[in-house]
Order: sequence, then structure tokens, then C-alpha cells
Amino acid sequence: MGVSILDIARLAGVSKSTVSAVINQHEHVRKETRERVLDAIRQLDYHPNFAARELITAEPMNIGIVMPTYTDDGGVGDGRYFRRIDEASNMELVSRLTEYVSRTRYGVLVEHAVISEGERRLPSFALSRRVSGVFQISPLAGTEYTEQLRQYIPAVVEIGVPNPDCDSVFSDFERTVFLSVEYLVDHGHKRIAFINCDPASRTLEQRMAGYLSGLIKYGIEYRAEWV
Repeated sequence: MGVSILDIARLAGVSKSTVSAVINQHEHVRKETRERVLDAIRQLDYHPNFAARELITAEPMNIGIVMPTYTDDGGVGDGRYFRRIDEASNMELVSRLTEYVSRTRYGVLVEHAVISEGERRLPSFALSRRVSGVFQISPLAGTEYTEQLRQYIPAVVEIGVPNPDCDSVFSDFERTVFLSVEYLVDHGHKRIAFINCDPASRTLEQRMAGYLSGLIKYGIEYRAEWV
């Protein structure tokens, strides 16, 4: 049999209701008691039954993470992922998001969504409304894709580019590339080439602007064959 809340309560020396309060992150539990319960959870390797909890609360207890995958073959693809550098780097974000969500009372569902010239395929967990919120990773999808997602799941956080219509987390790509040029110049380099991101990315122009700003500041001639 699996570990139950009662097992945790016995090990921690508290009531079942206290264990439930800690798992559901209620603030009225004293810090010392909370730590004792959390230690018991770690010792027993307890994992909440999210499916059962959803039956009780009638609310989805999962957070979705969607990684749009771009194809140029009509959205069919060949079943393989990580053929592109951005897909591989996105897994680091997925890993960190999963790590932090696992500390809450929610589970995590991760899904690829195929993006092509004529198709924007939404993740199945959104269409079936199995999540209460979604992290969308990738500047490739476009704002239209985010709007489609929000028709099913209103709580969407876009990661990669700013979006005035929803919460978003993003980098200052222009500044980042500029600082990269500056770093190379400071170390004596003048022949600085630039490999930009995917042409479909919404960060393409920001990155290029950072590269050009760096060249201009340090008096380096722009050469198209180095881009």
C-alpha cells in the first residue's frame, strides 16, 4: 500500500487535519509543526493523489507546461523532438518550473504542441481543461497562439517574450547580445560574428539590434557575411 496522510501524521506526531493543512499550504500552521510534517513527508516519500483530490474539489489540480515545436512539413513532423537548439534549451526551463511546482499542492503536465505555417495545435490538457494554469515556453508560437490557449485556460504565463495581454517572463535580449559583444571587445576581439535565432522567433530583431549597437559603440564595421 502507498503512504497515507495518517502515516505522515503518526510519524510527525500531529493530526491528519494538520498534515492536510500543510499539504494545502494553509498559513495558520506553526513553522515548527510545518517543518516536522514536511520532514515526515520527505522520509516517507509521500506523493499526493491529484486525481482523487480533483474528484473532491471539482477543480483541476495540475499546472500545464507547453513547449511549441515548429515544423515546416505541415505540422506532421517525424515524431522526434530536440532537433532544434531552442527545444533542448527549453528543457532547462521545464526542469526548474517542475521543481518549484512540485513544492506546491499542484501536479505538472508537460506537452509539446506542433506549430507550422498553417496550423497551431493546442495541447490536449488545455482542450480538455485538465489544468488550472499554463506556462507557455517559446517565442515561436506568436501572440495568436497565446490567445487561443486563453480561450480554454485563462491563466497563461508566457515565457520568452513580453506579452501585454497576459503575465510574461522574458529577458532583455538586445541588452544581452550587446553585453556579449562588449565582453569580446574587452578581451581584444574585433572580428565578431553573430548567429541569430530562428527567423520565426519574435526576439530576432531585438538580438540583431543588440549586435549592431555593440558594433557601433566600439567602431567595428558591420559585415553581412559574418551574420
